Amino acid sequence: MTVQVMKHYTEERKRIGSYRVEKMRIRFEGLGYQVTTFPVEATGLDMIAENNEQVIGLEITNWNKNGYLNFDRLSNMIQNYKDLEFKLKQARDTRAYRRILVYSFTENIENMIPYLFEAKVELMKIGRQDLPDKEEVEGWLSA
Repeated sequence: MTVQVMKHYTEERKRIGSYRVEKMRIRFEGLGYQVTTFPVEATGLDMIAENNEQVIGLEITNWNKNGYLNFDRLSNMIQNYKDLEFKLKQARDTRAYRRILVYSFTENIENMIPYLFEAKVELMKIGRQDLPDKEEVEGWLSA
């Protein structure tokens, strides 16, 4: 899989984004899923979790209350979900496919909820922004 890297992410922004992806990876692995994550500065899904019954494509945001989902980012997210679905169909994968958006606050997505539902995206609200401590992140950020 080719991953395109976006250049505008600062180290701090990468750390904050990576923190929630890492927390979600740990949670899904704890539930028995095989998990693949991708760099936060890359285009495409942030995480894919799969088991024998289903494949879950996840877009994971970690925004504060002032962040919001705009139409360009929404369009990219929906295309990312469709790209994985297409690859699964090409491989004749018969497992159920779910699309999940993990987000912090309702304010982040409230203007896009109808479009997300139309695209069959399930919503997983966290209710806070996860901010890592520098010491907590150093080990897995440099790995």
